Amino acid sequence: MAWLGGDSGPGLDRGFIVRPLGRDAYWTGSFTNPSGLDTGFDGEATEGNMKTKLILLGAAIIGLMLGQTSVLAGDANGNHDTYIWVVGATTPSDTAIAPDGSTITMKGQGTLTAGPENAASGGGTYSLSSGGSGTWTATGVLGFVSYGPAAPPLPSFLFGGETKLNISLSNGATGVLTIFCVLGSPPPSKEEGITVILGTGGQFTKQDGGNTVFVHT
Repeated sequence: MAWLGGDSGPGLDRGFIVRPLGRDAYWTGSFTNPSGLDTGFDGEATEGNMKTKLILLGAAIIGLMLGQTSVLAGDANGNHDTYIWVVGATTPSDTAIAPDGSTITMKGQGTLTAGPENAASGGGTYSLSSGGSGTWTATGVLGFVSYGPAAPPLPSFLFGGETKLNISLSNGATGVLTIFCVLGSPPPSKEEGITVILGTGGQFTKQDGGNTVFVHT
């Protein structure tokens, strides 16, 4: 995986500084102590373009990346590669809304490999505006479409894309979570966020705030 200091190797001992000048948001900082899961980071961000703050994925994401091993390369478009997915990347969570105005709010992280590997892991927490909250688990992946890597000055291991995950909620509901990240070169009609189809548990078909990201491993 390309990480700090270029695309040729992890370079986790070197840290990085990002200064995307000429934009309406910026972040400067460096990850420290990358050898442990309690890795911290120092930096600050201003309000504005949330996508310039995707580097603020935090210690949990670094821990996931340090724990991953490479798998067989996928197709030329990267649709069958392995990715870390994050719901609530630079926001506390993501929300989807149903036609009746009810919402589901979710956060979480895990991994996916579409194509022949066809595997997904991870999960997180959820809450329903109609009442109730709990945990959810990714139980499978229905597919992944890569939109390609983020444009500079963001790191090239951050990817846009769209995936559909089978999920199971702790209240017994099951369904499909669709995660959209519009880094890279997404189709014009795509919008950042999530949608959730839970059958009788709710049809949350419209993104309603929040950021996501895919991290290429």
